[in-house]
Amino acid sequence: MMTTRVLLVANTGTFVGGGQASLLGLVDHLDRDRFEPYVVCPEEGDFSEALLERGIPTLVRRMPSFRGPSVLRVPFAMSSWLDLVRRYEIELMHADGTRAMMHAGPVGKLASVPVLWHVRVLGTDGLLDRALARIATRVVVNSHAVARRFDFLEASSRGPCVIHNGVDLDAFTHARPDPALRRQWRLEGKLVLASLAQLIPWKRQDLAIEVLALLRARGVDATLILVGDEVPSSRGERARLEDIAKRRQVQDHCVFAGFRRDVPQILKQADLLLHTACNEPFGRALIEAMASSLAVVASGGGGVEEVVRDGVTGVVVRSDSPEVWAQTIARLYRDRRLRRQMGAAGRRRAEDYFSLESHVAGVERLYEEVLSSTQ
Repeated sequence: MMTTRVLLVANTGTFVGGGQASLLGLVDHLDRDRFEPYVVCPEEGDFSEALLERGIPTLVRRMPSFRGPSVLRVPFAMSSWLDLVRRYEIELMHADGTRAMMHAGPVGKLASVPVLWHVRVLGTDGLLDRALARIATRVVVNSHAVARRFDFLEASSRGPCVIHNGVDLDAFTHARPDPALRRQWRLEGKLVLASLAQLIPWKRQDLAIEVLALLRARGVDATLILVGDEVPSSRGERARLEDIAKRRQVQDHCVFAGFRRDVPQILKQADLLLHTACNEPFGRALIEAMASSLAVVASGGGGVEEVVRDGVTGVVVRSDSPEVWAQTIARLYRDRRLRRQMGAAGRRRAEDYFSLESHVAGVERLYEEVLSSTQ
C-alpha cells in the first residue's frame, strides 16, 4: 500500500493551549501504513521539540505577517514553502489555524495540492474567513458551534466537517494521584477544584476565584488549582488574577500551576473541574476531566453543551453570578455519590465519543475523501 505524504502546518512552535495538544495527538497516531506526516512550525519551541521527540519530521518555515513591512518577506517565504512541498512530494496539506492557512492555502493552490483548513475558535475573521474557505479544499472544525462560523458554506458540498477532539484515554486511566503534589499544594482534606485554561480574560479565571472566595466564606475548605499560562496577547493576566485572589483573601488557597504537561496526574488530585470560559468553542479540558472520571461544572454556550450532558456528566451553569456557581458546587460538595455518578457517566461518554482513536479515524476518513475527490 502506498502512503500519502501529509504536511501539517502549525500556527506556533510552542504549546499555548489545547489546540497544540490535539494536533500532537493526531500526528502521533496517524496510521503510518497510510499516511506519512511532516510538520511545519513558524519557530522552534516546546511543541516542535515534542514532535521531534516522537520521531516526527518537523521543519521550521517563517510565516511573516501580511500586514506592515513584514509583507515584503511573504514572497520569499512562499518560495521556500513551494520548494518544501515539491522536495518532499507532499500530496495533502493540513493547516491548523488561520495563520497557518494564510500561508499553506496559497502554496497549495500554486502546487495543485489539496489543503484542509482546521478551525478551532469561534470568533470570525469576516472577509478573511470567506477568502480562506474559498481556497481550502475542505474546512474542518472541532464543534458544531464553530461550524456556525461558516454558515455561508452551508449550501455547498465543501461545507465544514465537524470532527470533535479526542484524548488518549489510557493516559487518564493509568494516572495516579501524586503524593508530592498533594503535599506541595496542601490539598489533603480539601475540596479541590481544578481549572485547565490559558490565562486570558475570556476564560474567566476571575470568576473561579470569586466562587472560591464564596465557598470558603461558607465554610467549604476548598482549594483552586489554576493550570495554564498567559499568551502574548494576555501579558499581565496572571498578576491581575493574583491581585484578585489577594483582595478576596484566598491567595493561600489558589495554586497558580502554570502550563503543565502532567494534566492526567493533576486531575487525579481534583474533586471537580471548574470550567468558567465564556463561549468555549469546544473545551478540551472538559473531555480530559471526563476521561479522568471527574464531574464538571461548566459555563453554557459555545461547544460546551456538545460535550457535557447537563445533570448527567456534570452541571452546565447558565449564569455569570458567582453566587449561582457557588451554590452549584456546594451541592455537589455535599453529595459525593452524585459526583462519582457524574464522573463515571463522563468517562463512559468520553469512551463513546471523545477518544483519540475516534478523532484520528475521523481525520483519516476526511483525508481519504479529499484525496479521492481530487484525483
